[in-house]
Amino acid sequence: MAAVHCIVSRDRSYLVSNSPGELPEKLKYAGERYWKSIRLNSLLSVPYSYQDREIFVREGLVCFRGRTLLFAEVLSGKEYTGCELPEIDHLYVTAGFTGSLKRLCSSIRIREIMLDASLPVWRIRQLKEECVRLRIPVRVLSEKGACRIPL
Repeated sequence: MAAVHCIVSRDRSYLVSNSPGELPEKLKYAGERYWKSIRLNSLLSVPYSYQDREIFVREGLVCFRGRTLLFAEVLSGKEYTGCELPEIDHLYVTAGFTGSLKRLCSSIRIREIMLDASLPVWRIRQLKEECVRLRIPVRVLSEKGACRIPL
């Protein structure tokens, strides 16, 4: 299971998971020490479908402050035409993704691919090579750790 933390302010932030169920307790508290160190007061665990004035979440797609992130495993084994979303900023690939990046890139433009630490080493190597061939920047979280994307 992977999650993305979207920070609005010290008083409001969202934790979005790639799973349709409730976030496990351990994930809710995994970053608690870090969140306290940056003095965050409020963390909202966002369900699989959620929308308010700051964030939109629907079936693996997260739209936050003009940026889009898509959890890739929601596309595994599905036909995806891309007509709903022709461009995304970040494709987050976790161990649940079984598809091909080349196939995805034929229908949507991806600005960056993020490879989760849950992926086996051989799959990371395979996906990195595919990113090089497709000329898409790749960020390997097992090498660089969690990333921060300033908005």
